[in-house]
Amino acid sequence: EAQVQLWPLIRGKLALDRLIIIDPEIRLEIDADGQGNWLMGPADGNNDGQAADGGDDDDDGASPLGALAGLGTIRIEGGQVIYSAAGAEPIQISLDRVVVENASSGAPITIDAGVQWDGDAIHAVLTTASLATLADSLSDLPVDFTATGFGAQVQAEGRVAGNQADLAINLKVEDLSAIKDRFGIGIATN
Repeated sequence: EAQVQLWPLIRGKLALDRLIIIDPEIRLEIDADGQGNWLMGPADGNNDGQAADGGDDDDDGASPLGALAGLGTIRIEGGQVIYSAAGAEPIQISLDRVVVENASSGAPITIDAGVQWDGDAIHAVLTTASLATLADSLSDLPVDFTATGFGAQVQAEGRVAGNQADLAINLKVEDLSAIKDRFGIGIATN
C-alpha cells in the first residue's frame, strides 16, 4: 500500500505519506570485490561524469535520494532480511516490524525495528540525518542509536563520516555469559 503527495510528484519529486510493505524478503549481498547490492550510482563505482564505456554519463553526480521530497512513514510488517558476504555463511533476520519515520525532508529520520535473530528478540532505534542531508552527502552523519537484545543494551551517539566514526558507546550487559554463548567471544565471566 502506498500513498504519495500529488503536487511534489507533478514537480518531479516523490513525497511519500505512507508506504506499507508486508512480508518482504530483502537480500543484502556483498560481492567478492566488497561492493554491496544496495549501493546506488554508476555500476563501475566512478562518479566522474564518464560512463564505464568512455561515453558521457547521464548521471549528474547527484544522489538518487535527491528526487525524494519526503518519506512520511514506511512500515514493514513481517518478512526477512538475508545478509550474505562473499564466501561467508548467510545471516537471516526475521522482521517483526520496522517503522521509518520522516516528517519532512528537513526532519531527522528515525528507524524503529523489532526483529528476531536465531530466536533472540532485538529492538533497535536509530535517529540520523534529515533526508535533505542524506540527499546532499553521506559523508558526515549524526547517529543516535539504541539496541536491546541478548541480555544487553547498547547506546551509541556521535557522528559517522565515511569509514570513520566518532561515537560515545555505552554497553550494559546483565550476564556476560549470554554474550559469550551467542557470539563465541572469549569473555572472562568469573
